[in-house]
Amino acid sequence: MLLKNIVVTGLLFVYVTCGADDNTYLEHMNFEVVIQNENLSLDSYLEFIAEDNYPTVGFGNSVSGWLSKCDIPQLLALVESEKSVKAAYKMVSAQLIMDRSTLAQESVFLLLGLKVDRYPPVMTARMIEEDERDDVIAWAKSEVDRNACGEDKIQE
Repeated sequence: MLLKNIVVTGLLFVYVTCGADDNTYLEHMNFEVVIQNENLSLDSYLEFIAEDNYPTVGFGNSVSGWLSKCDIPQLLALVESEKSVKAAYKMVSAQLIMDRSTLAQESVFLLLGLKVDRYPPVMTARMIEEDERDDVIAWAKSEVDRNACGEDKIQE
């Protein structure tokens, strides 16, 4: 079954990237390379996922240490947004994502990644149940309350 999922994912990758515009390569390569090599900021990532040119962004592996607790207030401000954005997923996911997500879903996904120090933290944001979403938001709010970033860095 795993081999079948790998083959299907590989075929989808080839199908989607063949003949596509130049940005498709960026969206379907191991995006963690972009984050690490270009020191991509959270603002740049949020701008990127808001673009309408493709519905998803794939990660080959999870990235650690990319986000900071100083990013929590910015992400908390987005957890109710219904704005349409690219859905992030691990490319080995059996849940092939072909449609966009919401900024709220992806913000909670980023917060969970920050909490466990790896992004993406699970295969897709769609795997986060409502009670886990509430727990992640409560954790993030407690981090802001205890000033985990440091007084001079957190801006509300």
